[in-house]
Amino acid sequence: MVLSPYTTEAELRWLYENATAFCLPSLLEGFGMPALEAASRGLVSVLSGGGALEEAVGSCAVLVDPLSAPSIAQGLTRAVRMRGAESRALAAAAQGHAQKLSRERFLASWRDLLLAEGAVRQAA
Repeated sequence: MVLSPYTTEAELRWLYENATAFCLPSLLEGFGMPALEAASRGLVSVLSGGGALEEAVGSCAVLVDPLSAPSIAQGLTRAVRMRGAESRALAAAAQGHAQKLSRERFLASWRDLLLAEGAVRQAA
């Protein structure tokens, strides 16, 4: 396990490339960008269930109770022991989900919303 303070882009890239899994059993996560970033890099994630992190990656992660050390330990053990087809399938599903929530799709949705709002105001 690596616990690190601020990392450069190069260090972060190395960490992702050499990681077995990504773990973030957070209680205060906003939208879940770290989980999406890990998913886009093909990592199996261990995340808090029932919150923004689960929403960000759908069911494409090992979900744990962030208030339960045994639950987190079981999730980490499952992620580390996951091999072969199961690991590839979960990572691929997470990557696919992350691509649906890309920055480009977000900006396109906002553009469409703003254009529609402008059309409604012009018609009024």
